[in-house]
Amino acid sequence: MSDLDYGIKLLADLISWSEEDVIKSLSYLKDYQYLPRIKKDGSVRKLYAPHDELKRLQRALLRKFFYRISLFDSFSRRFMGAVPKRSYVDNANLHCLCKINFDLRIDFKDAFPSVKQKHIKEILEEIFINEIKRIQGDEELKYKSELVVKADSPFFTSLFPWKKVKWFRKLINNDNPKYLVISDQFVELLVKIVTYKGIMVQGIPTSPYLLNIIIVYSGIIKRLLNLLEKNKILVERDDAKDSSLFSIYIDDFVISATKPINRYIISKIILEIERGLIFKVNPKKTLYFDRRRTDSLITGLRIVEMPQHHSNLKTKEHLTALKNLLKSLGTKTGDYKGIFKKRMKEPDMTTHFEARLPKKNIRKIRGLIHLATYNEELDDVVKGHMANLKPIYGVNLPNQIANPYKEYVARIKGRG
Repeated sequence: MSDLDYGIKLLADLISWSEEDVIKSLSYLKDYQYLPRIKKDGSVRKLYAPHDELKRLQRALLRKFFYRISLFDSFSRRFMGAVPKRSYVDNANLHCLCKINFDLRIDFKDAFPSVKQKHIKEILEEIFINEIKRIQGDEELKYKSELVVKADSPFFTSLFPWKKVKWFRKLINNDNPKYLVISDQFVELLVKIVTYKGIMVQGIPTSPYLLNIIIVYSGIIKRLLNLLEKNKILVERDDAKDSSLFSIYIDDFVISATKPINRYIISKIILEIERGLIFKVNPKKTLYFDRRRTDSLITGLRIVEMPQHHSNLKTKEHLTALKNLLKSLGTKTGDYKGIFKKRMKEPDMTTHFEARLPKKNIRKIRGLIHLATYNEELDDVVKGHMANLKPIYGVNLPNQIANPYKEYVARIKGRG
């Protein structure tokens, strides 16, 4: 059996496939379909769809192998994209703490194609070398990115489980040099499977999570944590120690703080991200929000300050309803103008932040609901939007959507 055959055997055993099925999927390594998408700004999003057989192999690798690569406990809490049971809503909700006043949103420019085969190969080789050291009994693992981790840390999951690859583990335990050759062949195979034309592309199932791995092991997270702690870019908390708060959703970084983040610190943050010579920051999409003046926009959701009064006037909707009532009673606008603004500034008022859809999106969904009332072809579109609204609003939909949706549901029942 050649070294390449051993690499294929290791891959097949790890994902519980036969070697024949792996070889069959590998025969489609160059079989991709280009599917361009036009973005809102007019630029083109380049998507590449792999052949179904190859996609099946990539998905198996993601579930049974790549998810086992640790993002480290203190780092993994910050990743909201491409992580099971987390979403863009969770990413926005993470930044809804009461004492946050400022948000810095940083976008990576062409994040996926910025990752080349050599970057993936270097990081996977380092991960495997440290995993082998862990199997051999080393107590401490060191990475080029200055990460130093205890080998017995609970967040490590074995990449080479004994039950699946006993033969490979025996080579390692017996210090047979053949395991190094097999490991190299395995890395070469993985790199070819998860890239197209030498780069990571959108459309491959492994790309989003692999991007998380590259961000962690290239040292970006560790460097940012050190920078934020050193410069006191923190969120004040009553229930815990003041700490830095940032999250990553695919190629979007969001950093929140209680105090302003000045231009000098922002430039240092950008330099730390670009220091690894893999990623570049997109200046056009890098935004700074002051919540005292405007709502922050995080992964497509507005972070809205919601008032909580000791009276029954808990939301802006209640205030609007009261204004309409006063108008219907014939009260002149001048008689109550300014009262509501004063009310919003009362010292007994507390507030909290909530993630909400932008108003233009709500108007768009409302329009689609009205159209779907008379056009059955739009039913699936409405169902999709309503499913997306559930994790944001729960059962408390905005009135602009709730009322037309009730009419829509009633008309659907009437169709039958």
